[in-house]
Amino acid sequence: MKTIAGAAAVLALGTASAAYAAASEEEILRMFIPAEISLIKDGDEYLFQSEAAVPFYTFDDDEPGVSNCTGTCAETWWPVRAKKSDARAQGPWSLIERDDGRSQWAYKGQPIYYYLHDQPGTSAGDGIDGKWHVLKP
Repeated sequence: MKTIAGAAAVLALGTASAAYAAASEEEILRMFIPAEISLIKDGDEYLFQSEAAVPFYTFDDDEPGVSNCTGTCAETWWPVRAKKSDARAQGPWSLIERDDGRSQWAYKGQPIYYYLHDQPGTSAGDGIDGKWHVLKP
C-alpha cells in the first residue's frame, strides 16, 4: 500500500512540477495572490497593488511578522488589512496580528502598507526617509 501511495505522490508531484515549469513568470506570481491584491507589469518589473491601483510598501524598521508602524506612523502608512474574515496565508503571503489585534497582510514576512498620499498609478511614497519601498515580487 505504501508503495502505491508513494508512487501516486511522485506522479502528482511530477505533474505539478511540469505544470509549474511550463508556467510563465506572471502565471507563477498570480498562483499565490490573495483576492484583494493585484499584480501589474510596469515595464520589465512586476508590482503588487491594491484594487484601487495604488502600490503597496514595505518598511525597513519592521521585523519579519511584526509591524513597527503604529500610532502616527499608521496614520500616513495604512496597514493593508485582510478584507475577509476567512482570509488565509497562501504562498509568500501571510497574515500578522497588529498591536490593535487586527490582521495585516505580509509578503514574505514583511508587513505591507498603503501610502496616504498616493493616487491611482503613482508611487509617491517610494524611498521616503530611505525606509519605505514599493513592494515588488
